[in-house]
Amino acid sequence: MNLIRLLIFFKQRRTFIIGVILPKLSEPFFAEAISAIEDEAAKHNYTVLLGQSLDSIEREKNIVNTFRNHRVDGIIMSLGKNTTDLSFIEALNKYNIPIVFFDCVPEQLNVPKVSCDLSTGIYEAIEAFKQRGHQHVA
Repeated sequence: MNLIRLLIFFKQRRTFIIGVILPKLSEPFFAEAISAIEDEAAKHNYTVLLGQSLDSIEREKNIVNTFRNHRVDGIIMSLGKNTTDLSFIEALNKYNIPIVFFDCVPEQLNVPKVSCDLSTGIYEAIEAFKQRGHQHVA
């Protein structure tokens, strides 16, 4: 199930607005992510509001509050690398605003998230090189 469908599943009363919070749009991964999110949102007649945290905890909190005030149907978020205070999740739950995390996700909470296991992928890549006869994989 993709991120947009997951948010739609959680939300019944709709404004057809989804908030997306990214650490930094200039990073190629996040530029591609927002393009894919907007493409999928458009297929479901949703508008995307975008906020960049720039890895600032205060900016994250302000963006979350702004999205809440605009009554977004849900939030898709990649946490900033400095984020430790996750109390905003409880506030969003209070207002019935679902949140789905991707890429940088909170490990300690049982929240909807989309992530990949990089260590398994790296291990499989190294094994593939070894099977092809490579002995020194940097």
